Amino acid sequence: MSALKTVGFVAVGLCAVLIACGGDDDEVTKNGPDGAAKFKTTIEPFSAAKLGTNGYQPKTGPAQISLDVNAKGSLLIQGGGDIADGKLVGRVGSGTLKLDAGFSLEGKLKVNTGIPGAPTYDDSIPGLKDISTPLVGEISFSPFLIDGKSAELVVSVPTTALPEIKLGAFPGKLALTISNKSEIHMTFLGTCVSVSGKKPAWTGDLTPSGTLIVDAAVNLDVDVPTLGKQIKLPSVTIPIKLVASATDVPSTSTIDVADASEGPRCGGAPPPDGGTPDSSKDDADDPPQTCSKASATCPSAVIGTVRGDIGTDEVSLTAAGFGWVRVHVDEGSKDDTPLKVQVEVTPSLPVSIVTATASCTNTKGVAAGTGKASTTWADKEGVEDARDFLIY
Repeated sequence: MSALKTVGFVAVGLCAVLIACGGDDDEVTKNGPDGAAKFKTTIEPFSAAKLGTNGYQPKTGPAQISLDVNAKGSLLIQGGGDIADGKLVGRVGSGTLKLDAGFSLEGKLKVNTGIPGAPTYDDSIPGLKDISTPLVGEISFSPFLIDGKSAELVVSVPTTALPEIKLGAFPGKLALTISNKSEIHMTFLGTCVSVSGKKPAWTGDLTPSGTLIVDAAVNLDVDVPTLGKQIKLPSVTIPIKLVASATDVPSTSTIDVADASEGPRCGGAPPPDGGTPDSSKDDADDPPQTCSKASATCPSAVIGTVRGDIGTDEVSLTAAGFGWVRVHVDEGSKDDTPLKVQVEVTPSLPVSIVTATASCTNTKGVAAGTGKASTTWADKEGVEDARDFLIY
């Protein structure tokens, strides 16, 4: 196995969603977070974005358009914490997600009425990138979002008709309208809050997403047979899908509490039975245990832990040869979200997933494939649904 990646996926919607467009002055913190511990950061969520139609739409017709989105701006993430019972806890309502951004478009247009000798257009759309549309919104939430809940800021774009664009010597103009079905989502999920040496720390995952929908038409200066004076294009849909990014929300505060950490990705995850790891025992000293495949050694050590019902956690391993690896899939949320694990190997070789027992024997196959395999199981109420899997 030359490489392996295990990912925990979200099988249903977010556990808790806060939605707003704009925001109310009375509901958000304007001058920074309150509390004994104050966390604050500003990031550029679209800095690595490459968004567009990936070619002309539609593929055929009298008019075709290709659009790219240039989005930029900042997102403020902040929150405050209090000390309760000797530990750091989030202050209710002290968190803020605030987006102050905008986007512009640029693209190309083809127009051919099909009339022999009639003018055509096949060029960039002039002046389009100089027209900017704002993306502004703000919500409040309660930190630290490490219980599987998340804060989601949804910025709805109002219907926006851009000024008509003259197409050089072509007898017509391009009309573009941003649809009010366009939405931008900023979802923040806490992954760890900790205190070390009286210094607090908070990390999370930010996932930008959404859809931009543009309606387009070419308004002709002359009446063209079979077309009339307007060529209306199908709505152009541009998905805004960006990879979740690990985000540090730093603090300059100092608080007088004992060192502690809490959250699904603080490291040192407990074993599946909920017991306390025995630090005096080294897993490498365990004798190898034979699994069902010849010449394979069943590992007792877990290479990594992912949550099967929240986020898109990943662990990876690059190694030569073949053998079993062991991965722990944790239950990050206590609601009824099903759990899922997916495995990918490169090059595309046969891969199997089996459920590991405590002794790593009598394993039971649950999934197999070439290059990729996955399995899903239900979240049973009142039951710890975390599992260990062996992957070969």
